[in-house]
Amino acid sequence: ESAGHLSKGATAYLNLEPGDCHGDPAAVSALVQAGVARVVVGVRHPLKHLQGRAVRALRNEGLQVDVLGEDLQSTIVEVIDLDSLVTTVVLLWSVSILF
Repeated sequence: ESAGHLSKGATAYLNLEPGDCHGDPAAVSALVQAGVARVVVGVRHPLKHLQGRAVRALRNEGLQVDVLGEDLQSTIVEVIDLDSLVTTVVLLWSVSILF
């Protein structure tokens, strides 16, 4: 919301596929309503039952979605530890509040 018209046609870079442990589609809806044209996802959702759900939903809404290591030509192989992932999400959220 704070980006306003600047988000129209923009690319959103996400470290994790959107969706909480219950599959809440709020993040997907926010990206669609903001007019984002492309989403780059760093890592698929860690919960098996949610992996790919947000990516499919975004693509069904007409957004271009790239998943690092799958859709983009990436030579970086990342091993994700859930604890470090949660820490990263909290840190990114904390920093985003400052701006």
